[in-house]
Amino acid sequence: MLPSTILQQRRWRYRMLLLHGSMMVAPLALLLAHTQLHLTIWSGCVFKALFQIEGPACGITRSVSAVWHCRFIEAFKYHPAGPAILLLVVILAGYFALVSLTRCRGLNWPREIRVYQGIEYMAVGLLVLGWLAKILLIH
Repeated sequence: MLPSTILQQRRWRYRMLLLHGSMMVAPLALLLAHTQLHLTIWSGCVFKALFQIEGPACGITRSVSAVWHCRFIEAFKYHPAGPAILLLVVILAGYFALVSLTRCRGLNWPREIRVYQGIEYMAVGLLVLGWLAKILLIH
């Protein structure tokens, strides 16, 4: 269901900005807590425990961290889709920040929803393809 009023659109954009902003900050915060503060919240992986292989998102945090440190080959080795997914998240967060904070109109509402959904599907597809590439080619 599409929000019909400007206020509903603005609220939705703020939620998306918060979501995508946290997707960029949370992995780095977890990595910082683990490496610098030596905090380990939980070291187990349910997916790996059940299926004996790494999960589809395994390595994304390390990949994002490697991108932030300009180690692109290392980022690709951690998760082949990591840099591309980070780019999509940055684009989405940038768009929502621009539209929300400057109060500019943005795309017309139905088109914005379709574009957003298309980018979400692309990110999930990249995640799965990167996972398969990691399993088949890198390991």
